[in-house]
Amino acid sequence: MGPFAFAAARALPAGIVLALLTALSGRWQRPPREDRAALVAMMLTTALFFGLTFLGAERLSGGLSSLLANASPLFAVVLAAVLEHERVHRNAVAGVLLGALGVGVIAIPALREAPGDLLAMGIMLVGALALAFNVIAMKRASHLDPLLANAAQMTGAGIVLTVAALAFGELRAVHLDGATLWAIAYVSLVATALAYVVWSRALTVLSVARASVLLFLVPVFGHVWSWVFLHEPVVPVEVLGAAIAVAGIALAAGGTAAPALEPE
Repeated sequence: MGPFAFAAARALPAGIVLALLTALSGRWQRPPREDRAALVAMMLTTALFFGLTFLGAERLSGGLSSLLANASPLFAVVLAAVLEHERVHRNAVAGVLLGALGVGVIAIPALREAPGDLLAMGIMLVGALALAFNVIAMKRASHLDPLLANAAQMTGAGIVLTVAALAFGELRAVHLDGATLWAIAYVSLVATALAYVVWSRALTVLSVARASVLLFLVPVFGHVWSWVFLHEPVVPVEVLGAAIAVAGIALAAGGTAAPALEPE
């Protein structure tokens, strides 16, 4: 499957399932006018994040792809301060920097063996920036019902990605074996529908900076799953990097975030 077709196969079924759950539970309603801009931003940034990361990942290893796609905390901390006027606690800043160091250490073996396609790496970083904007948009819509908000987000993103797949000639008949179907089902229903509903809930109780730093766990799990499912080797330096990243997350979790004009 092409990257945009696979991204659409991730987003659209998730959106449909969440929309059905929203309707069956009697929670369907028209979003308030003041929240529609945030919902549109969620749709577009999710489409960008999914599409660009799958596009870049075609030319990079699984571990390096996971690292670059989830570099968004570095962007999110700045965006939280500028756009949301969050006063980011120094523990959160230190945790983000330590987490970034950890995932950088994780990436050393992959960079040493194959420096990678610079264009693909740039595409992945743009996708990470889109994810950072997505966290901001989801924070602004975090008071909405998470099923409703994510049904709209994933359905809209899926439609955008389907149009992109059509434009790039990716909508064609492909052979989908059992393993591929299970992979699509997992990515769409568990890693997207379920995960994004849980993520929405997290954003109701955490600041953008503190929530975003948790994304540094994704490269850690990315390397674990790359080892388990893709049989990519794991070396001691990657274990060290994972430990540093987890330490950074723990440090950031101990910080606080206050409104910009409130004294510490």
